[in-house]
Amino acid sequence: GFVISGETLPALTIDSPGLYTVQVIDLQGCGSVTTEFLVTELPCPDADSDGVDDSEEDINNNGNLDDDDTDDDGIPNYLDDDDDGDGVPTEDEIAVLSGRNSSSTHPFVDTDNDMIENYLDDDDDGDGVLTIDEDYNNNGDPTDDDTNSNMIPDYLEAAVALNVESLDKLSFKLYPNPAKDMVTVTLSQNILNTTEVSLVDIQGKTINIPRKEFNGTVELDVSSLNAGLYFIQLRSGNNIIIEKLIVE
Repeated sequence: GFVISGETLPALTIDSPGLYTVQVIDLQGCGSVTTEFLVTELPCPDADSDGVDDSEEDINNNGNLDDDDTDDDGIPNYLDDDDDGDGVPTEDEIAVLSGRNSSSTHPFVDTDNDMIENYLDDDDDGDGVLTIDEDYNNNGDPTDDDTNSNMIPDYLEAAVALNVESLDKLSFKLYPNPAKDMVTVTLSQNILNTTEVSLVDIQGKTINIPRKEFNGTVELDVSSLNAGLYFIQLRSGNNIIIEKLIVE
């Protein structure tokens, strides 16, 4: 063997696997104690502690970690704990139990099967609504939004989509918004007989309030509600469309 230069302190640094011998000598140079230990595997560096090794954050495979910045926030992925900038930390996105294993050291989780891992995908469920926009209670955390109370966060469930484009396709109108007294929901004839309209709070609980239904119109009396954020939910089969409602 040979002496590793500079490694004479109580904390030793090893840069490769192998069999090592540690010799301890007192200040007078005598009374030595020798022990051996085997290093079979060294941990890979993970500068941002997000569960993805630095070597795997070289997305473009050019050997330069500093030019990989998925969300263009000026922070390289290997130093960014939310690589895709969707409001869900990378370590949480790779901890989802569903997904496929790969040769990488972390689980390959791809909810919408678009071959982009969730931690690099800004629309995890592929519903056309960015993950960060599925933070319906506006607390900065999309992981606690479960509008239909089925224990699956909305950002991982394509059946739940809150966006203007989807509402237009359903010919759905909601007014006034914000509201103080009455809210009117108008449905097109093609979905009138197959759609259920309900009001839910930010915990996903359905709220029963006075309502009138006639000629494709649902009127909801919100005058008894506390001011705050609510949701108008349209359910048609397995599909759910949601619109924010502000009660003043």
